[in-house]
Amino acid sequence: MTVPRALDGIRVIDFGQYLAGPLTAMILADNGADVIRVDPPTGPRWHHSVNTIVQRGKRSIALDLKNEQDLGVAMKLIAGADVVIEGFRPGVMDRLQLGPAAMTKANPELIYASLPGFGKDDPRAHEAGWEGIIGAATGHFAPGSVLPTVGATRIAEFSPLPLASVFAAFIALNAITSALIARERDGLGQTIEVPLYNAMFELIGITGQRAAEPPRKWRHAAMDIHTKTSDDRWILISLQADRHYRWFAKEFFPQDWIHSGWDDPTRLRRDGELALQVREQICQLVRTKSADVWERDVARIGVPVGICQSTREWLQDSQAHSSGAITKVVDPELGTTLQAGFPFSMSLTPPRVGSARHSLDADRQEILRELEANERLSEVSRVAVNEQASQSALDGLRVLDLTTVVAGPTAGRILAEYGASVTKINQPNYYILCHLHASSGKDSVLLDISVPEGKEVLWRLVEQADVLIHNMPGDAPARLGISEGEIRQRRPDIIYCSIDTYGPGGPRQGRRGYEPFGQAATGLLCRSTGGGPPIYKFAVCDFGTGELAASAILLALYHRMRSGQGQHVRASLVQTATFLQIPFMLRGETEANDDELEVPPFAENANRIYKCLEGWVYVYAPEAEDNRRLHAATGVGDGDQAGLERVFAGESSQKWVSRLRAVGIAALSVATVEEAMEDERAKKLGLSVVRFHPDVGEVRLTGPASRLSRTPVKLTAPTSLPGTGTQKVIDELGLSDSFSELLASGAVAERLPEDIIVLL
Repeated sequence: MTVPRALDGIRVIDFGQYLAGPLTAMILADNGADVIRVDPPTGPRWHHSVNTIVQRGKRSIALDLKNEQDLGVAMKLIAGADVVIEGFRPGVMDRLQLGPAAMTKANPELIYASLPGFGKDDPRAHEAGWEGIIGAATGHFAPGSVLPTVGATRIAEFSPLPLASVFAAFIALNAITSALIARERDGLGQTIEVPLYNAMFELIGITGQRAAEPPRKWRHAAMDIHTKTSDDRWILISLQADRHYRWFAKEFFPQDWIHSGWDDPTRLRRDGELALQVREQICQLVRTKSADVWERDVARIGVPVGICQSTREWLQDSQAHSSGAITKVVDPELGTTLQAGFPFSMSLTPPRVGSARHSLDADRQEILRELEANERLSEVSRVAVNEQASQSALDGLRVLDLTTVVAGPTAGRILAEYGASVTKINQPNYYILCHLHASSGKDSVLLDISVPEGKEVLWRLVEQADVLIHNMPGDAPARLGISEGEIRQRRPDIIYCSIDTYGPGGPRQGRRGYEPFGQAATGLLCRSTGGGPPIYKFAVCDFGTGELAASAILLALYHRMRSGQGQHVRASLVQTATFLQIPFMLRGETEANDDELEVPPFAENANRIYKCLEGWVYVYAPEAEDNRRLHAATGVGDGDQAGLERVFAGESSQKWVSRLRAVGIAALSVATVEEAMEDERAKKLGLSVVRFHPDVGEVRLTGPASRLSRTPVKLTAPTSLPGTGTQKVIDELGLSDSFSELLASGAVAERLPEDIIVLL
């Protein structure tokens, strides 16, 4: 029997080029959509082996949209579609008579998603929004955009990670699925726009947050151990949580260290010099054993630990295959390949690869026959699309968010932006990070679910909930009595979402971990240079996993609307990190064909960062003609990188941008995150916003990236301090008379103790 997928019966027309649009459509295809890929007769515009991955599961037709007959075919395809995806500059599809306004008027059920570099309301809408241009504009390449190991020099550097494109794809996936949910309710489609520039602000996240008061001192130098082992491998050991630091100290510190008080993390926060000394001693200790031994011994005591692997190692890793992050696909040209698998998992409607990529125009005759058979669709009477704002896509749905740190709370925040009512539950005696950003739009409740009185409150909330999210490691949900089975006894059709580091199955299932461990396991740390594999300053895995957990939840909700069934969905840091590196996630299964499938890095001369007299400049010159123009502008011969570096260092970045653009070369000064957040265009677009937070004051944060015409994503209400929603939620449950008893028992609280760290 064929296992159903969430989007069975949905037809998607994919006009996208390069990465963002095709990746969005590929994920839709893996989840059951019938995707028809439309390419020009010359094939995809990006000639890169990543097409082996992002074009899988799609049927192919080649159309010249400037040809009247082919244009007519495109119009018929759209007339019978549920979803259209395109990534051209605003106005291009309009000039072809295939734009969102015309097509949704002709087909009011249509969901039309555009993923340009810059949006239609951006003054740069006419400019080419290349990946690197977006990265330069939003702090991706700026000095300080990574956190190297202690003592390393921070410099501006080009990163090959296509973060803007991948995040735009994640966000577009959520917008499209939410629009399908809205359409299931009222029968109408809508237009969506997710510019790559906007998408980078979702990734900036807490890095762009600015408040009147600086956050409480939380970190100390010995919290994150990032060093080499005796076998010359890099390893990460996270001692962020005070209990993890104490567990590690008890197990591995010599007695004289403990007698000296080095096992007290509170003392290290007060004494920075001591923290640096302790960190160096721990690093020396780690260098006495091999990486495998440390990983085994540290994981045994429950402390987060991970070896830094290469992408090649990850593609062969049993954890990658068990989690679904990597899958095997037999490509018609390349043979059996290992490639990026699935960004999340779903228990009832698991994603799967429907087919390997089809050759260009392979399905033309089949598609044309279908259009002829369905010609009657064009004769159906259509009603005008209501472009006015409607209720939110998730209006009336309730979410219980039991997560901590960043990834899980981000998923809950995204659901709140789409209109869900989200109750954020934190323990009354545990630290909280990134509260203002991640808990925006939620009712904040301090509830101890480990005590009977607290558990009874939870059960009342569960009985009303549509979604429950947690990121507890290992067997913690079962020990607390909130495993999927126990929750489903109270609410059979609930969407139960678990978020973790390593995904389901495999030898590392259930291990604790944070942002750096998703990067380390998958080879992402090796994508930058510097003093040892540096950890990205942007929480790329955390925010990406939040988006993808929301994706899985939205798909499960859509399936529930059509089937009445709830299910268990999962997202993990390693699955996200795999997709953040998707151009590199392809290898041959065997040594015999692996060399042929080596994925080259982006051409060094095409994407470069140059230090100028003032600032840095990003230059994109991929073609031979670009190199000739670069020579004309600089006087430096082709391939002379040292000469280019000397010339660029002689003038400011702004002067070089003007000079290079004058000869047709894409270039942009490298902005810092602070400059991106203070950019007036970002402010006008609602990507950098200032809001007043009760008990905190004015705070600058990032705003939503997607634009939906009928069910717009909303800027959620600013949150206050943790616990300020406790009384409200208890009252809504009808437990007002018991509130004082719940407070006295410790089951609930309205504020955290003074000694608990809250990183707002």
